[in-house]
Amino acid sequence: MDSLKWIVGGGVVFLLIYLLTPSDNLWPALFFSLFAGLAITAIYYFMTVKSREIPVVATTLLIVLFISAFVVSYTLYERSQFQSELLTEIRSTIEVGIMTSELSTISLEVMKHEGSFTEAIKELYGEDTESGVEIRPFDDGTFRVVVTEIGEDVVVLSAISDWVRGRDADFQNLDGESGKVQTMITINQAGAFYERQN
Repeated sequence: MDSLKWIVGGGVVFLLIYLLTPSDNLWPALFFSLFAGLAITAIYYFMTVKSREIPVVATTLLIVLFISAFVVSYTLYERSQFQSELLTEIRSTIEVGIMTSELSTISLEVMKHEGSFTEAIKELYGEDTESGVEIRPFDDGTFRVVVTEIGEDVVVLSAISDWVRGRDADFQNLDGESGKVQTMITINQAGAFYERQN
């Protein structure tokens, strides 16, 4: 009966710690609840073992259990963090590639126009096109293209991702958000020049 109380009590403590750990990340909750469970196991062990001959081996096994649990948990955590960062970088690289392709298409249309760059942009995207105007909105949920500078011999366009994270979480995007992928292209008489800003 006492053993059942320990098992139920330990399970309740484990669950409460897991549910009440304040974090957006799953791992801290798992770590705290795991070590709480191990601590309860250790307390139960030392309170119930009566013989002084058995504890040497049993204590060693318990210590090995603690160490093994920590090593395995930390290894899984590191691996999951690495995979998460790798997937984020792959996704942002793909997003930059798509943005660059779109900006390249726009730059070719602007540069092959016979008039000034200002005339080209207004002819392609409307007479009210000026700095700050979107020429490609979030219609497909990927990214928008915004005119950030427009002149007779220079046009600067920025592409801002809808949701893909960039390299710097604190980077301030032009749309007021932060941490998302953003690229820029400068079009002038010398050609088109790309820059990944985040």
